[in-house]
Amino acid sequence: MNLKRYFSLSSLSAVSLFAWTLFSVLGADEMKTAIKVFMPFLGDRGALLLFSAMLVFYSVSGLLIYLGMGGGKLAGIVFRLMLAVTFMAAAVPKILDPAGFALDISHYDFFPRSVVNIIAITVPWVEGVIALSLILTVFDRGGVALVNIMMAAFLVLLGQAWFRGLDINCGCFGHTGATEAVSKVFVRDLFMISWSILLFLYMWKEREREAAPAPRA
Repeated sequence: MNLKRYFSLSSLSAVSLFAWTLFSVLGADEMKTAIKVFMPFLGDRGALLLFSAMLVFYSVSGLLIYLGMGGGKLAGIVFRLMLAVTFMAAAVPKILDPAGFALDISHYDFFPRSVVNIIAITVPWVEGVIALSLILTVFDRGGVALVNIMMAAFLVLLGQAWFRGLDINCGCFGHTGATEAVSKVFVRDLFMISWSILLFLYMWKEREREAAPAPRA
């Protein structure tokens, strides 16, 4: 048995996407509700079609990455796209409603009141800049490093809320009023940080290839 193959970047990437597909199916109601909140013009049928298309995208991407299609570039594009879309979707509603986001932050009962408003104003703009850096591939390595830092901090925040049994809206995508178990949000964040770490590793490998001396003729 070739254990190195099973623990390769492509295999880990594919497994993460297959697992996310399963997680999405298990949380289908929450995800379809989120789609309708962000894109109400789609209606019930449109939300279902978009959700189904997302599942196909995740599973097909996982299969192609596992088969080694694109030599790692495909995986990098997929994770870059997924993180960029997620962070942009998270940033825009909070930029438009900082007061609602500040209220969500206060429910964690973690930060001093004096810094809640500062966090509510600055964090969404940081998320938006990260999304743009990933989309435009400008300072994207720094963007990925920031993703990892922010996801790790958010894991700590969610972990303490889960441990304390708080029944709160995470505020991840603005003050939508949507209800979702903290445990599910915690697992979702684990997926996000795993993709960010994998993307960082793909970018590191790409950088090593670029820095490698060209073979002599």
